[in-house]
Amino acid sequence: MATILVVEDNEMNRDMLARRLKRQGHKVITAVDGAQGVAMATQEQPEIVLMDMSLPVLDGWEATRRLKADAATAHIPVIALTAHAMESDRAQALGAGCDEYDTKPIDLPRLLDKIAQLLRRGPAPPDGWKGCGNGRARDQGGPRAQSKTRTRLGRLGKSGSWHPGLPGDHC
Repeated sequence: MATILVVEDNEMNRDMLARRLKRQGHKVITAVDGAQGVAMATQEQPEIVLMDMSLPVLDGWEATRRLKADAATAHIPVIALTAHAMESDRAQALGAGCDEYDTKPIDLPRLLDKIAQLLRRGPAPPDGWKGCGNGRARDQGGPRAQSKTRTRLGRLGKSGSWHPGLPGDHC
């Protein structure tokens, strides 16, 4: 299974989520604030990050921006976990670079489904990748466009992941 970094300042929430994920077979590492989350993601290279957005030291929005701005961590999918449930909160999280968004309290089956979808999608294409030249799946820049591109690219192969080197007629 996957290595998951849980960035959550509330000890009870962090421990409960970590235990539930471990029971599903995942390896779980934890961080208690955004700065520690960025450092742990850089050092440990988890396959996915579950990021609380209301964190001390460095909030989840800024922590996600830093992860996505760093070539060493930009490929790691980030799921925003927050009690902020308005559509504008979702847009803000996705705008910061989060790949997915989920609300608290955690609905574990729903969260596990989102984790599985992101893991199946595989890593994002390299920066500057412009698609296949046929007008489909072209990156127009910005986190939202890049997310749409990764979603389209995730449908390329049987495994649902981006495949470098596929000729343009496979897009």
